[in-house]
Amino acid sequence: MNLLNLDMKFPGNPFFLLYLLWFFTQCANCPAKEKSDAPKIGDVPPPLILRSLLQGPPTNGVTWGKLHGRVVVLEFWGVRCAPCVEAIPHLNELVAQFGKKPVVFISISSENEEYVKGFLHKTPISGWIASDALLTPTSKGFCITGIPTTVIVDAAGRIAAITHPSQLKVEHLNEVLAGKPCSLPQKKNSTAEEPSIEPKREPIPKNITVSIKGPFPVPKGAFDICYWDKAHCIFKAEKAYLRDALAAFYDINPKMISEEGKLSEKLYDISVVGPPDRRLETVFEFEEALRTTLGIVTQTNTSQHEVYVVKAAPLSAPGLSATKINGGGGQEPGGFKLGGAEMSVVCSCLTLALNKQVIDETHMTNLLSVQINWELSEAEKLGFRLDKRIQKFIDDNPGAILNGPLPKELNTAITPEDLEFLKAELTKPENEQFQPDPAKVIKAAREQLGLELQPAIRLLPGLEVRKAKSRIE
Repeated sequence: MNLLNLDMKFPGNPFFLLYLLWFFTQCANCPAKEKSDAPKIGDVPPPLILRSLLQGPPTNGVTWGKLHGRVVVLEFWGVRCAPCVEAIPHLNELVAQFGKKPVVFISISSENEEYVKGFLHKTPISGWIASDALLTPTSKGFCITGIPTTVIVDAAGRIAAITHPSQLKVEHLNEVLAGKPCSLPQKKNSTAEEPSIEPKREPIPKNITVSIKGPFPVPKGAFDICYWDKAHCIFKAEKAYLRDALAAFYDINPKMISEEGKLSEKLYDISVVGPPDRRLETVFEFEEALRTTLGIVTQTNTSQHEVYVVKAAPLSAPGLSATKINGGGGQEPGGFKLGGAEMSVVCSCLTLALNKQVIDETHMTNLLSVQINWELSEAEKLGFRLDKRIQKFIDDNPGAILNGPLPKELNTAITPEDLEFLKAELTKPENEQFQPDPAKVIKAAREQLGLELQPAIRLLPGLEVRKAKSRIE
């Protein structure tokens, strides 16, 4: 992606498949210049463009025309959104209280449908449950800048309220049912007059400075973020795994790093800056800092590898469209979503999903909005449904599940069938555990993105990392 000349890398933790790409904090689906057009109280609501209903009538039965005469409560939510999940019991109570009245509750998510279904087995949601169509046209139509967001549409087909679900009470729905103005305050969103949030442009450095700090514990917020402003010779890694920071700095796939021993799995802050006309010196200074601070030396190389190349397929692409807006997004369970990125970023996301380098040969140069959801593999489903206690036990006791029985307190946390499946999965190399089925990812890329992935052999850059020898040696 090219954002103020930043060539950004977004690696992550493959165990949970939660790779997040954060380009900047401005809403990708609702850029500032469009916010003045966001639906307001009293407006006719945008169309409901849904992919499917996981719970409720057929999708073609969900239109404003067919819902006319009923109050509709739209809930924009997501499985991985903690406030959304916290609001479910409250909304379920409202569904029960208004079950015999002309009120329809529709929960709308843009996530992988199989993933949502797995969540619903543990946490039922009352009312209708819908999947937004690819590229989230319904959410974009309502200019949803954050979830959870609740929109109430009255029986006459006008927006009566936009709020947070925790604020919605019985009396508010009774007001709308009676044809009265809703007393709920409108949820505050950003406006066109507010300044947009732009990434901070750092000044061109005049001197070479290298800093390696850490290790650090895993923080609660975002981490493992790296970027390379090559035009100004500025590299930053914030609370990043060393392997991912090296991959970002040398502009290679993390899988292309070979190690003598094992790289530290702790987090580091790394800063490398220098004058653009002294870039080779800057790289040398960074490599010297790796040797003196972390005791490692690096050497680049090239070798042949099996890869996928991406070519445009002669198909319509419901999950891909051109855009002029830089956006955000990233890997999600069973797919990924990008608000506005170059094809190189799409290939990076496909690389993570396929566990094999994906090379762009589409010759596409414009920014793209992208959304893809593939059929979950059985290994992915297992990873998503593992009890948190089992996950913590694996993290705290590597190899323990393979080498002995579970502690008694965990016997009810997993079925015998899942335990055997888990043991088989843990015998694989770490980067192959809980991975998608490549055939399903390739099929989804063809059908949803119009991209054809073909196996090939290519010469790829790599990196050798060795332990530094002491000067005495």
